[in-house]
Amino acid sequence: MSDSTPCRTTAKRPMAGAGVAVAQRDGVAVVTLCRPQARNALDAAALEALRDAFLTLADCAETRVVRLCGEGPAFCAGGDVDFFASLLEGSVVARREALHDYLGLAHEAILALDALPWPLIAEARGAAAGFGLSLLCAADRVIASESLRLVPAYAALGVSPDGGLSHRLPALIGERRALNWLLGGDPITAAWAADWGLVDEVVPDTALEASGEAVARRLARGAYQALRQTKRLVRGQRREALADHLEAERRAFIEAASTPDFAEGLRAFLAKRAPIFSGPDETSRQAANQGAAL
Repeated sequence: MSDSTPCRTTAKRPMAGAGVAVAQRDGVAVVTLCRPQARNALDAAALEALRDAFLTLADCAETRVVRLCGEGPAFCAGGDVDFFASLLEGSVVARREALHDYLGLAHEAILALDALPWPLIAEARGAAAGFGLSLLCAADRVIASESLRLVPAYAALGVSPDGGLSHRLPALIGERRALNWLLGGDPITAAWAADWGLVDEVVPDTALEASGEAVARRLARGAYQALRQTKRLVRGQRREALADHLEAERRAFIEAASTPDFAEGLRAFLAKRAPIFSGPDETSRQAANQGAAL
């Protein structure tokens, strides 16, 4: 990518209905998740738009800093529940194929975020769940409002993490703490997250945007190559490991989502009740028995 490439985000409007908007001024790009009616949960179109936004900004000589925000009362509720619910209507084979493509888009967005040569500041209020939590873990700085609640959400749905969460979270808060949080899935407050080192700053709800803008403006005044090279040195060495880990997460998620427990977890979530998991289905049990015999 050339450092002299003009920023294409100023030349075209965001795709209508994609759920992501991009604006830029004075070296600061603002990427906004804008599906407030779905608490900014990301469907396939939004994931594709998010990926493209990050790819475009990475090749933009006008950019110095990127802010990632959510429109409305929530930062990001994770994956699209309507999409997940539609998977229960088809065969397990069709479900696996659809998830392979959907998770592929999600992970392309994470890799594009990770490849940004500019500092990325995430500003989060309300809720960060599932993939929304993965986005926060991928940011270089997280500013949270006092209202923020963070929850992994995967255990309740009967699936394993995606979006690089199982790769980054242990590095941020420690392996044992990360494992227990992912397995339990309980929500934590912004203050709790700050104590763990998952959030860098907690501010009043009314001060969130101003705080993010102030940090972004301060960083944007820094030396161009110093910003790029410092991030490359700190982040670059783990990029290859992240790509491999994302593929492992995709395989694990699809395996978990192929079981009856996923259907139960999703139906329980939609009905706002506790799931009653039945354990491995016959196919999983046979596979486990075969593995034990090897």
